[in-house]
Amino acid sequence: MLVVATSLKARVALSLCYACGLRAGEAVRLKVKYIDSAQKIIRIEQSKGRKDRNVMLPAETLNLLRQWWKARRSRYDAGIPLEERWLFPGVKPGRPMVTYEVLCQGVRGRYSSGFCEDSQRSTPQCRRVRRSRVYRMLFG
Repeated sequence: MLVVATSLKARVALSLCYACGLRAGEAVRLKVKYIDSAQKIIRIEQSKGRKDRNVMLPAETLNLLRQWWKARRSRYDAGIPLEERWLFPGVKPGRPMVTYEVLCQGVRGRYSSGFCEDSQRSTPQCRRVRRSRVYRMLFG
């Protein structure tokens, strides 16, 4: 499913959801200051229930994040300090990417990879991705 992602942006966002167990809204609201590459953790602030948490960051996902940071457009970041920049900037200056974009990319990727049938095409993707990560961690 991640292989058939249409762009690097979609692959990185879906990889964050899968590898780190992030919700789509958490993935698009990541800022540079939340990523600690030395300890390989991501700090999620104001998550579900207004709680903060730390998640592990796999090395493969960190490498993908570095590729995305070099390739991403910076025209929406004018005048914003480096630590305050969104990892996935939106069209409006100072705003992150819309969550719906990640969900649409996930549904398209799942459908084109043969992972689902027509009846499941509109099912939110990131919820299933997060669950599959949890099952993988628990049961090997």
